[in-house]
Amino acid sequence: MDAVVPRRALAALAEELTRAGAGVEALSGLVSAYVRDCPPERRAAAITEAQAVDGLVQHLEALAGFARALSEGRSVDAAADAVTLADLARRLAADDPQDPANPPSGDLELFD
Repeated sequence: MDAVVPRRALAALAEELTRAGAGVEALSGLVSAYVRDCPPERRAAAITEAQAVDGLVQHLEALAGFARALSEGRSVDAAADAVTLADLARRLAADDPQDPANPPSGDLELFD
């Protein structure tokens, strides 16, 4: 039996995910300084690490949008359709999500 989650709880979750994303986004200045100041031989790895921060921001934004759509009464499929990260949308909409150890490739947008 599926438990019904109150819309206000989903709205609160969306807000908290948005706040978490803003907190991670605030780290971008620190990460940029890290990349700028790192030795040239370390720069490629530092850029990859910086892109991971951007990816996390996008992930949190997508989850917040999904929770917000659910709080507005949209179906799981409709809420997942609005998620811009394709692999995340598939996992959110799936009745049987893929094994997290073997995720499909997605359409992560770096440094938009």
